[in-house]
Amino acid sequence: MIPPLGSAGTYAEDVAVTEDAPLARVPKGLDDVVASALPTAGGAGLDIVESLEPLSGKTVLILGAGGGVGSFATQFAANAGAHVIANVLAVDADRMLAYGAAETVDHTAVSVPDAVRLAHSDGIDVLIDVASDADGFAELAALVRPGGTALTTRYVADPEALAVAGVTGVNYALRLSSQLLQRLADAVVAGRIDSPPITDIQLDDVPAVWAWNGHADGKTVITL
Repeated sequence: MIPPLGSAGTYAEDVAVTEDAPLARVPKGLDDVVASALPTAGGAGLDIVESLEPLSGKTVLILGAGGGVGSFATQFAANAGAHVIANVLAVDADRMLAYGAAETVDHTAVSVPDAVRLAHSDGIDVLIDVASDADGFAELAALVRPGGTALTTRYVADPEALAVAGVTGVNYALRLSSQLLQRLADAVVAGRIDSPPITDIQLDDVPAVWAWNGHADGKTVITL
């Protein structure tokens, strides 16, 4: 059986892990189901934002903000004082604004690069992209002003090419640790961030849900 930490996950009631596995106790006040959904998406969102701080007063564009990692990153970035532009479908706009985003842009209705250029002619400070391919990422990274950072979770950045433009390119990989998990859990318990929507489904229904659109509509799925 594959341990769920740092992998695509598994279905199990009990999991054996190595002694050095990044684990943290579920704090009082945090539901076990919510806790089980936090590590990968929440840990990545928190770690990404912490790696980019300080963000106070900076303009941050988050591509794929409506998904798990994006939802957490939006909240942590907004809490850090950033002006967050969240790329989400219109149906998720209100949720992202409630998370602290200052603006939303729907890529199905308008070109994200064009919309950002129109609203921010002087560019942005940070790009957090959890969705684009290499070409899409390069186009969006061109919006980042010199001295800024363009980060991708899909490992499609060309750091050398971005450096020529004075932009730091980051191919992000999650650095999960017990301390990170504890900070994440504490933030949820304290109410500083909300856990993204969770859909409970029965184990027998998993194939149908995944066949529906490949990722359960961007929501965290807990099987019972």
